[in-house]
Amino acid sequence: CLIAEELGVRKCDYLLLDCTASHAFFIELKGQNLKDAVKQIKDTINRLGLQLDEFSFYGRIVQSRVIKATQQQHKADLIQFMKSAFPKNTKDTKALVRIESQKLIELI
Repeated sequence: CLIAEELGVRKCDYLLLDCTASHAFFIELKGQNLKDAVKQIKDTINRLGLQLDEFSFYGRIVQSRVIKATQQQHKADLIQFMKSAFPKNTKDTKALVRIESQKLIELI
């Protein structure tokens, strides 16, 4: 585990590294609380970003319950954070963040 278990420390559920393409996928599985999902991905990127200097970052959130009204707002928030905190690692803005319901299929 890259981030040790600590009381009060939030982190995303999974980090998938594609070392061939140098892509880092920060993955969070969530019910409907997108605000928490975005925060967990942000916190994980803040803690690991410097160690993953050669990787491009991508955020992925899979919801079990959809509230479409807030998806775009939270997606924009996460994109803005990633671009400002780690501009070198966020060049592919089209695929930077995806939020899907129930399942997310990604070809890597």
